[in-house]
Amino acid sequence: MAQEKSAPVIVYAESSATSFKFTHESSHLVNDKVTFYSPTGDHYIMTFVLIPGDTKLRFVKEKDNAFWSKESECPRTKMIEGPFKPISVSNNQMVLKVKNENPSIKQYYYSLQFEDEHGKVVSWDPIVDNQNGGVIHHHIALAVAFILATAAAIGAIVMAID
Repeated sequence: MAQEKSAPVIVYAESSATSFKFTHESSHLVNDKVTFYSPTGDHYIMTFVLIPGDTKLRFVKEKDNAFWSKESECPRTKMIEGPFKPISVSNNQMVLKVKNENPSIKQYYYSLQFEDEHGKVVSWDPIVDNQNGGVIHHHIALAVAFILATAAAIGAIVMAID
């Protein structure tokens, strides 16, 4: 049965000579993508927590403008494609919550929108990788390993008999 699960993502911001540098960490990061495996159809509340470092960045106030998503490439304008629904911007604009319905295997590009102390908007565009059926893929790998091990054991028995 599908459940709602939490998916915290910590976003670090640092100033660089000409702009900002962003990094993130989460138990859902695989190859630098926020990745979800859910064979039971679970959906996730992605909670982005901004650690502003030496910047004065905050998420933009409007939840629908703080998170953009697109199927084919990183979004460059306000849009939400895919199974995402922004829920809230809270905690002095340091926390953004977005629901990911996670209905099927598909990679999505998204952009987080921040603003500095003067209201200038800064974007960062990492990737979400919905991989429903991850456990099924794991079971297939186990089945293949079992078949190969069984074949090797049978081969060893046949060799011993000869």
